[in-house]
Amino acid sequence: MYIEEVIVDGFKSYASRTVVSGFDPSFNAITGLNGSGKSNILDSICFVLGISNLSQVRVGNLQELVYKGGQAGISKATVSIIFNNNDRSNSPAGYEDCDKITVTRQIVIGGRNKYLINGHVAQPGRVQNLFHSVQLNVNNPHFLIMQGRITKVISMKPPEVLAMIEEAAGTRMYELKKETALKTIEKKQRKVEEIEQVLASEITPMLDGLRKDRASYMKWCSNNTKIERLSRFTIAYDYSCAYTKASDYEQQHQSLLEAVESTLTRKKDIESKAKQVSDDLENAQRIREAQMSTNYRKLSHEVENLSKTLVKKSSGFDNQRDSLETEKSNLIGLKAQVSADQLELEKNESEYKEIQSEISRLELDVQKSTKEEANAQRALLTGSGGGNGSSDGALGSSVVDQIQAAKKGILSAETEVETLKMRASHVQGEYKAKLASLKKDQVAVESMRQEQSRSEKAVQQVKLKLHELDYSVELAERLASQKEVDVASLQKVQDEYDELSARLSSFEFKYSNPTSHFDKSSVKGTVASLLTVRNPIHSTAIEVAAGGRLYQVVVDSDRTGKALLEKGKLQRRVTIIPLNKINASTASDEQMRSAQRVDPNVKLALSLVGHDDDVEAAIKYVFGRTMVCEDMDTAKRVTFDPKVRCRTVTLDGDIFDPAGTLSGGGNSRSSGPSVLDQLSDLNNLRSRMNKLQKSLRKVSLKQGINVSAVRA
Repeated sequence: MYIEEVIVDGFKSYASRTVVSGFDPSFNAITGLNGSGKSNILDSICFVLGISNLSQVRVGNLQELVYKGGQAGISKATVSIIFNNNDRSNSPAGYEDCDKITVTRQIVIGGRNKYLINGHVAQPGRVQNLFHSVQLNVNNPHFLIMQGRITKVISMKPPEVLAMIEEAAGTRMYELKKETALKTIEKKQRKVEEIEQVLASEITPMLDGLRKDRASYMKWCSNNTKIERLSRFTIAYDYSCAYTKASDYEQQHQSLLEAVESTLTRKKDIESKAKQVSDDLENAQRIREAQMSTNYRKLSHEVENLSKTLVKKSSGFDNQRDSLETEKSNLIGLKAQVSADQLELEKNESEYKEIQSEISRLELDVQKSTKEEANAQRALLTGSGGGNGSSDGALGSSVVDQIQAAKKGILSAETEVETLKMRASHVQGEYKAKLASLKKDQVAVESMRQEQSRSEKAVQQVKLKLHELDYSVELAERLASQKEVDVASLQKVQDEYDELSARLSSFEFKYSNPTSHFDKSSVKGTVASLLTVRNPIHSTAIEVAAGGRLYQVVVDSDRTGKALLEKGKLQRRVTIIPLNKINASTASDEQMRSAQRVDPNVKLALSLVGHDDDVEAAIKYVFGRTMVCEDMDTAKRVTFDPKVRCRTVTLDGDIFDPAGTLSGGGNSRSSGPSVLDQLSDLNNLRSRMNKLQKSLRKVSLKQGINVSAVRA
C-alpha cells in the first residue's frame, strides 16, 4: 500500500483545494523554493496519520492548522490521502477487497475533529489500527527524523536501536496493545474484587435475608391456605349445627303452638264452665233472695261443696295426667315399683284387717251402750213411778246424767264408726287401685321378659348368619384399624402436598375459560410440570439449561394461546409455546459423535428427561440443542470444538455458550434441592395420595360388603 494522491483544503498555507499526485511507490522527495509549502505537505500527511505531538507539525493546537487560524473566512481544514491497495499481501486487515483506500481527517474551528475511511465516519482508534496493521505509527519517536538528528540516530544504543527496529517492524504496536490490555485487565480485576467485596458484604447477606423472608412468606401462604380451608370447614360445621338447631327449634315451636292451642281450648272450656257456674251462682242468689229457707241453705251448701269437688276433680285430673306422663317416663324402675306396691298392699291389708276388727269392737261397744241406755231408761221409768223425796230427786238427776253421757258415747261411737267405715272404704279403694297397678306392672314385666327373650333369639340368629357368612369380628376390627391408619397417613401426605404446592405456586398456570365450550385439555401446562428428570443427579443441569423456559406455558395451537391472552384473565405475564407453530431442532448425530469423542459421558439434555409424546415438540424446543457435561473442562472443550459448537451445561449448573459467554456460580447442587426435584417430590406426593385414596376405597368396599352380607 502506498500514497497515490494527497488532497489539501484549508490546511495551513493551502487556502483552496490542492491535489498533489504522482507519488512513486518506492521513493519520493518534495522540493521547492523556501516558503512554497514543502513542510506543510509532510505536516498534512502526519495530520492524517494521527500525529499526537503537535510540535512535530510546528503548531500549539489543532485550531492553528486551519488557514490563518480561521481569520480569512475559512473555518475548517480537510486533508485526504488516497492509498493504492493493489498489493493484497500488504493490505490492512479487513480491507483486502478495496483497491483504493481514502483516509480523511477534518477539523472545524470551535467544532469537532473527525476521521473518514472511504467516505464513512470512523473512530480514531479504528484509523490507528488501520495504519498499525501496515507498520505505520506516526507517534513513534523515530517515525520522523528531522534535520540535525541523523547523528543522534547513528549514535543510539542497542536498546534504542531495538526499539526503533520494533517500531519499524510493527511489533511495538502489539507490545503497546499488550500493556494497554494488561492495564485494562488490572483495572477490571480491581473492579471485580470490589464487586466481590460488595457481594460478600452487602448483596449476599441481603439475598440470605430475602431467602429467609421468602421461606417465611411461603410458610405464611401455606398456613393461610390451611386457615382458609379450616375456616370453610368451620363455617360449614357451624351452618350444619345451626340448621339442626333451627329444625329442633321449629319442632319445639310447633309443639309449643299445639300446647298453646290445647291450653286455649282448655281455657275456653274453663271459661264456659266458669260462666255456667257464675250463671248458676246468680240463679242461686236470686233463689236465695226469694226464699231464705233451710232447704235453700242446704242447696247452697251442696253447691259450694260441688264447686269445691269440681275444682278438686279438675286438679286431680291434671295431677293424674301428669302422674301418667311421669309413670310412662319411669318404666325403667318398674320392678322396684312392683315390689314397693306389694309391700304397700300387704300393709293396706293388715291395716284393713285392723280397721275391720276395730269396727267390730266399736259395734259391740255400741250394742253394749244401747243395752245400757235401755236399762237406764227402764230404771228411770221404774224410779219415777215408785220413789219420792230428795233421795228420789238425786237419783233421778244421776240417771239423767248417765243417759246423757250414754247418748254422747253413742254419738261419738257412731261418729268413729262412720270415720272408720270411710277410712275402710278409702283403704279398700287404694287396695283395688294398687292391685290393678300391680297387675299392670306384672304384665309390663312379662312383656319385657318376652322382648328380652326375642332379642336373645335374634342375637343368636345373627351369630349363626355371621358364622354361615364366614364373617369374623377380628376382620372387622383389622379393617377399621387399617382405615384409621390410612386416614392419618392421607392427612399427613395432604398437609405435605399443600405446603409444597404453596411453595411451587409460581409453576401453576391459572386462567379462566375464554369461552363457554373451552377444551381444557388444549392447555398442557408449564414446561416444568410436563417433564420428569430420569436421574436426580442431572436436576440442577436440566433446570439451568431450561432457565426461564420452565415457566413458559405449552398449548396445542396458536389459536388457543391467543384466546388465553385475550380472554383468559391471566394473573401474570406468560410466554406461550403453541405446539403447531414451534420450531423445534436438536443437535445432529455428527455433533453428538464429535462431543462424545471429546468425552463419552456427554449427554444430550433432551435424553435426560421424560415427557408425554404430545408435548415432544415443546421439550425439543427447550432442550434440543443443549448438552450436559460432568465438569467445566469437558464443557469448555465440547462447546468450542469446531465440529460441535453447542451450548453445554455442567452438573453444577455452569453454562458455556459458543458465543463466548460463561455463566455459573449461583446454582450449585450444594445450595439445596432444585425446583425440578421439588416438582418431582410434588408428583410423588400426588401418587402417594392417589394410592392411599384407593386403599381407603378398598377398605370401605370390604366393610360395605361385610355389612351388606350381614343385612342379607
